Amino acid sequence: MAARKGETAERILVAAREVVRAEGPDRLTFDAVADKVGVSKQAVLYWYPNKARLIEALVRPALESESAAGRGAVNAKASADAAIRAFVTALAVFHTSDLDRFRLMYVTPQIGRRPGRNGQM
Repeated sequence: MAARKGETAERILVAAREVVRAEGPDRLTFDAVADKVGVSKQAVLYWYPNKARLIEALVRPALESESAAGRGAVNAKASADAAIRAFVTALAVFHTSDLDRFRLMYVTPQIGRRPGRNGQM
């Protein structure tokens, strides 16, 4: 049963990524995700009770990969200049290799933010 529960959460994330990639981040809604997964909106809300949590779950793995790419690039560099060049190059390669991931990381989190609410969703 636990595997199935985790599987549902992962299916929701896969569907959310598909919505963002195919339709754009402004179309990311609980209804759109639920329709794509074939579950109720309440099922999506069970796993991700608000849009901020859903977006965090979508973006966190990519941010961790980005961080690892940057750290890996600067390890054992002889100088600060070499480390900076390696870091910038690694991040450029990381992001240009998957522009959908870049949009997911840096455009999608902006959806739902309202000025005057401390940037909260």
